[in-house]
Amino acid sequence: MPTVIPMLRVTINPERLQKGPLRGRVHSVFRRAVNFLMEDKRFVSLTTAPNPLAPEGMLADLKAFAPWSSPSGLLPFNAGSPVEMLQESIDAAGFRLFFKEATHVDNRASTLEDPFGLLQLISDWLPKTLSQQGAVRHLRQESLKGSERMRDIESALRRAQTDYDAPEDLRRTLQKIIGLGEGLTPSGDDFTVGIVWTACVLPRARTQLLPKLDEAVTALLHKTNDVSAQMLRFALEGRFSEPLVRLAQARQPADRLAALEAVASIGHTSGLDTLCGVRWGLKLLLSPA
Repeated sequence: MPTVIPMLRVTINPERLQKGPLRGRVHSVFRRAVNFLMEDKRFVSLTTAPNPLAPEGMLADLKAFAPWSSPSGLLPFNAGSPVEMLQESIDAAGFRLFFKEATHVDNRASTLEDPFGLLQLISDWLPKTLSQQGAVRHLRQESLKGSERMRDIESALRRAQTDYDAPEDLRRTLQKIIGLGEGLTPSGDDFTVGIVWTACVLPRARTQLLPKLDEAVTALLHKTNDVSAQMLRFALEGRFSEPLVRLAQARQPADRLAALEAVASIGHTSGLDTLCGVRWGLKLLLSPA
């Protein structure tokens, strides 16, 4: 019998569960996360607190896996081993990851209230935070201080809001940042997620810009790795990790500040790169054309 591990929160799309059992494999294993690649070519990610809930996944208590963790600290799964997703659980490596009784979390970013207020807050908070952490480098520096690459992307995005032929123009411009940088999710991809987030939370941009971003970015997913490509796909669907969802929901300055700090804590610099995209996107989309 498999060992049952109860999940705390879950964001798995219910439509996937209605299709019957989905088979797949363990794609990648980390100390606090495991990615399952299912036969529908989509990921389901198991993360453990204090890491945030992924756009499509489950959150568990890390202590629940303690008796089986490897000496290296990795979660007890092997890349390539079979996985099966049922309506109540995911079965993998002798574990039943039971999510039927978990809290279901809506991972869609809501319409942003007072976007100018968030822009003002993040424009003050982000440069100070990057400076304090010594992280004002590369694409982050370009987004704060400007560059030829940023000007090209700005021009392409502005044209995309009114030009029906914009997706190809966007594709040529965004190929300069998709896949740019090192790491599991390259800086350019994280920055793009921030831009997509702003397009999702601003009603006008959601209608005029997001479909063109979808077409352009989707055509470039082959330029990055599997994990980052999945993150971008979820963003284009308006689905984000828990901290970014909370940032859209936050209303009061203190709540927004807490949400910014939570996003910034994602990965080594992924959260900071994403916030650079958020700040840059808000500044662009809220300014007159």
